[in-house]
Amino acid sequence: NVSSGAIYGIQPIETQKTSEKDSFFIDLYNPKASYYESKRASEMYGSLYFEQYKLPIKTARCFAFVGPNLPLNKHFAIGNFINNILNKEDIIIRSNGMSIRSYMYMSDLVVWLLKILIKGENNTAYNVGSDYPVKIKDLAGIISEDFNSNVIIQDEGNNEVGNIYVPDIEKTMSLGLAIKINLKIAIDKTIKFYKN
Repeated sequence: NVSSGAIYGIQPIETQKTSEKDSFFIDLYNPKASYYESKRASEMYGSLYFEQYKLPIKTARCFAFVGPNLPLNKHFAIGNFINNILNKEDIIIRSNGMSIRSYMYMSDLVVWLLKILIKGENNTAYNVGSDYPVKIKDLAGIISEDFNSNVIIQDEGNNEVGNIYVPDIEKTMSLGLAIKINLKIAIDKTIKFYKN
């Protein structure tokens, strides 16, 4: 069952990494809550089918990724920034850039999903993603540094602290997994994919 780290709710900025046992606030009046709740429901149904029918189900709670076929024109900062570079544009951050994310390369994602499927414990959830945190403004700097592109922060005066979306992957790594592709190499590989 491919689920999402979004099921945890909005992670407070002081939460360094989110483990499989954490749960935070979800605003049920926010239209985005339908995504979170649908993922929670899929996990619940998986658990019920395991209990009643012994369906050998494992759940992968996926966080943020980078690599081939990443949408470059959606609400994903890393895709937008790569799109700016490919179009020889400045990178514009429409916030203070203090939100924190982490990104796993697609080849690591595939290996992790297969390992969970084969070696994971039934009726158990595993976080999937990188645990290397990076502020959005620093991510923009990493992406722009090889392309002489400017990074422009348009804070719009909200001075928000930002939010965090980083998994604790200790439980998943206990299956014998590791992150093979670091963030810089993942970004370079993604840019090369789109250039070709």
